[in-house]
Amino acid sequence: MSQQSSVSSTQLSSTWGKFPNLSAAKETKKKLEEAGVAPNQITVEVENFDPPLKLKQTQAINNLRTGAITGTILGALIGLLISLIVTDFAHLGLGALNNFQAIHYASPLIAGGIGAVGMSVILAISGAKVPKFDKEITDGENQTLPKLYLIVVEGTPKEIELAKKMIVQQSGFIEAEDR
Repeated sequence: MSQQSSVSSTQLSSTWGKFPNLSAAKETKKKLEEAGVAPNQITVEVENFDPPLKLKQTQAINNLRTGAITGTILGALIGLLISLIVTDFAHLGLGALNNFQAIHYASPLIAGGIGAVGMSVILAISGAKVPKFDKEITDGENQTLPKLYLIVVEGTPKEIELAKKMIVQQSGFIEAEDR
């Protein structure tokens, strides 16, 4: 039983503290070192959190329009080619008006619609992760979140309790340990 208690007291754990500015985080690190926590057990990091882009902050809408126009034109041309192949290129030009066949008109329209939908979806998906230029984003949507500074302390339970007290004393707040 005594072996288990000695093992658990030497087992390392960690805690995280968040600070609004770097100077407070460095000051806390300095005070922890003065209190006896080894410098290699303390880390100061910048929390990198970039929120996901909103759809209107990406190139998806612009690509959607471009894809619809391009897909319509290409689809209509392919549909026209299909209709000409199916009818063995009969009644080209104004002769097609005299001998009305639905395939001459339906194929380009259907293929144009399919092409418009297909190309616009493909281009919109490809532009969903591409941010717009900063000058194109309006209404303050391009604001970045303030950076937070993390101090990570790894040590024995006694050192962790000391670190938690120091973090709170230095106007930081304790973050969950299971990150």
